[in-house]
Amino acid sequence: FFRPPESFHYESLQSMVTKWKTWRKEFETFMIATENIGKDDAIKVSMFLNLIGQQGNELYESFTWTTAGDEKKFEEVLKKFEDHMKGTVNVTVNRFEFFKHDQKEGQTIDDFIKKLTLLRKDCNFATDDNINDSLLRDVIICGFPAVMATLR
Repeated sequence: FFRPPESFHYESLQSMVTKWKTWRKEFETFMIATENIGKDDAIKVSMFLNLIGQQGNELYESFTWTTAGDEKKFEEVLKKFEDHMKGTVNVTVNRFEFFKHDQKEGQTIDDFIKKLTLLRKDCNFATDDNINDSLLRDVIICGFPAVMATLR
């Protein structure tokens, strides 16, 4: 028995892209583990729509299909979702959330760093690792309450 992914759920347009990447990966893993990846498109689309949940189905229903029958082709359905997610990325908002993210009360430093690392992924910073690492370090220092208290 394999655990299916939770329903696709997001709180805001900005969180939708990150949640989609995680959900899609879990869905693909589930399809492979349950040996459903090679099944007929109708079965795969039905499984996809069943597992993606209400918000995902609402997105699916909002899509316009250029060719009749594409809504029943698994690869076309995935492509529509991917295209939709690409159109919702707002680098400015993502960077704002990254730079303004502070450690929450009770949050461990490890969890704080993990959250910042996830936020950083959608910021489209330069590919230079040194720049990425120094930006992450700066936000950690600025958002870590113990550090801020010592600077006052």
